[in-house]
This record gives sequence, C-alpha cells and structure tokens, in this order.
Amino acid sequence: MPLKRPAIRPKLSVTVLVASLVFVVIFLVSVGFSLGLLRGITAKTQETSQELLPELVHTHNNLLKIEQIRSYIDLIYWVQNGNLERNYRLESQVLIHSFLFENDPFLASEASNILHDIREIASIRQLQRTLQNEAIQVLSAYHEPTVIKVRGLLSALPQREIREGQMPSAFDELTSLSSFEEIEQRILFISDLNRQLDWMLIDTKARLERVSTYLNSDAALKAQTLATDIGKDIERITQYSIVFMSIVVLLFLFLFFIFKNTLLRPIQSLVAGLKAIEQQGNQTIILKPLFFKELDTIRESIEDYSGLVFRMQKTNQELENLSRIDGLTGLANRRYLDEACKRK
Repeated sequence: MPLKRPAIRPKLSVTVLVASLVFVVIFLVSVGFSLGLLRGITAKTQETSQELLPELVHTHNNLLKIEQIRSYIDLIYWVQNGNLERNYRLESQVLIHSFLFENDPFLASEASNILHDIREIASIRQLQRTLQNEAIQVLSAYHEPTVIKVRGLLSALPQREIREGQMPSAFDELTSLSSFEEIEQRILFISDLNRQLDWMLIDTKARLERVSTYLNSDAALKAQTLATDIGKDIERITQYSIVFMSIVVLLFLFLFFIFKNTLLRPIQSLVAGLKAIEQQGNQTIILKPLFFKELDTIRESIEDYSGLVFRMQKTNQELENLSRIDGLTGLANRRYLDEACKRK
C-alpha cells in the first residue's frame, strides 16, 4: 500500500504574521479612505464658508448702508441749512453708488430710483429756499412795522412748515400790499412742493423698506443654506465615522473568531486530551487533526504519550497476572523491570 502523504498544515507563526500584515493593510486602507473622504468634506466646508460667509457679511453691511441712507434722507428732508443738506446728499449718494455696482439687478434698479428721489428732494428743497428768499426780498421793499414783523417770521420759518392754511395769522395783514399776490403765489407754490415732498419721502422710504426686506430675505436664505450645508457635512462625517468604526469592529470580531476557532478551542482540546489520559481505560486518546502545524505536532505528541501510557498499563497488567500465577517469576520480572528503568 502506498504511504499516505502527511497533510500540509500552515505554521502558526507565519499565519499570525500574515494575518497581522493583512489587518494592518486593511486598517491603513480604511484610514486612507476615511481621510480622503474627510479631506473632501473639509474642502467642501471651506468652500461653503468662503462663498457664503463673505456674502452674509456683505449683506449685513448693505443693511447697515440702508439704515444710514434712511437717516440721511430724513436729514435732507428736515434740515434747513443748504450746505448741510448738500453734505448729507453727497454722503447718501456715496452709499447708494455702492449698490449700483452690485450684480443683483433688483438692487441696482432700486438704488438708481432712490438716488433719483434723493436728488429730487434736494432740488425741491433748493427751489423752496429760492422762493422763500424771493418772498423775503419782496417784503424788504416795505418798511412798515407789520411787514417787518411778517418778514422776520417768514425768514425764521422752515420751508417744510410753509403750508397753505397753516401760516401765522400775521400774514393776513399783507393783503393790503400791492405785491401781495406775488408773495402769496410763492407761498402757495412752496406749500404745493411740501405736499410733493411728503409723497416722495413716503415713496422713497417704501423703496428702502423693499430693499431692506429683500436683503433680509436673501441673508436668511444664505444663512439657511450655510446651516444646511454644514449640517450635511456633519452628517457625512458622522456616517463615515460610523463606517470606519464598523470596519474596525468587524475586523476585531473576525480576528476574535479566527483566534477562538484556530487557537483557543484547539488548545482547550489539547488540555482536555492530556487530562483524559489518566482515565483513558482500554483505549488510547485520539484527537482531531488541528489546523496549525505546531498545534498538530502537540496533538501527535499527546496521542503518542497516550499510546505509551496505554502500553505501560497493559504491560503492568500482564506482569500482575504473571505474579499471580508465579509469584517468584513475577517478583523477578518486576525487579528486572525496575533495574532496567533505573538504568534508563
């Protein structure tokens, strides 16, 4: 009969080394993959921040400009001094011009309309001052105390307060003057211009309110977009972290399963085999072949030791039987066996 070829079994040391290398490679691949994903998420987050955050800051600055323009319009409307009005108008124009260069057509259009309204308000105020000065010059030709008093009142009266039906009662004394109609015509013209200014002021502030609402809505949308993008990035990071931890846990469970089935259980079976030798009875211990060569060599040694113990027990039993048949022969054989054991 041909000899049975022994099974080729892997060495434990080589297997552990290969398994460790495979684990390290898988771990490094997982780490590299996760780091690549995290770099992508970080780049996306930075891109989002670099795009949206400056836009939010720019929108906030535009809202501040709108508030400043609103205050300048009020000053242009209420101020009495022409030089101050001119300064406020120029400052408001500088702020409005910044909106004209925006890429947003709505902002550019509304800014152009507001700029036109401010110029109209300033122009009307200047016309009112001219009409008021002309009326004062007409009154300067008269030297009556009553006319001088009315002229002083008219000089001190702001243009916005010159309204039909709301003039001081002293103006009624001018009806006897030859140039009363000329003066009255200018006062009524100033009054009509005040009503026009009131409407223009309401319309201009309504435009500013629309622009402010538009900017607030745009800022809210951008803030929501930024928060949504950041939330998505955090969610992706969480998902990738879970995937990475899952891979690590699965690798650990796989290695534990391999360790348990290829090392722990075989070692336990070898220990149980050694303990079973004492109570093996009339048959030798036969263990299942093991996967690793080193453990299988130990298994073979245990089986050989079990066979040796079995043969010794069998020899002792035979000697004991002989001693019962022939005590002297049995005793001599026992002494001979003891001496042989001592020599060995």
